[in-house]
Amino acid sequence: MREALVLLPQAQGRSLADAPAIERMLDAGAALSAMLAIVGPGARFMLSCGEEQACMATVLATDGPEEVTGDGRTPALALLAAHVSACLAGLERCVALDETSSAPLSARLH
Repeated sequence: MREALVLLPQAQGRSLADAPAIERMLDAGAALSAMLAIVGPGARFMLSCGEEQACMATVLATDGPEEVTGDGRTPALALLAAHVSACLAGLERCVALDETSSAPLSARLH
């Protein structure tokens, strides 16, 4: 998650000044709180946790109608996976990555 803090575009409402607070959350073992701070206060998401460390997150892209999902062993990792997919889907709308494929980038990642 530390890499996400550095590499992902800034979420709506989050500034670089928030990075030390997020680092403190991670140091304290509050991974989900840190991930919620990374995605930002305006994020639209849903978390679901099943048996045997099976978690799933759904995130709605902030600048588009697309809904993306991700899964992981913890709610924080599932949210991270979904957030990264949403960021990549946003990049697809900004840059024509592949003219021959009609499937959205998030669909091609799965």
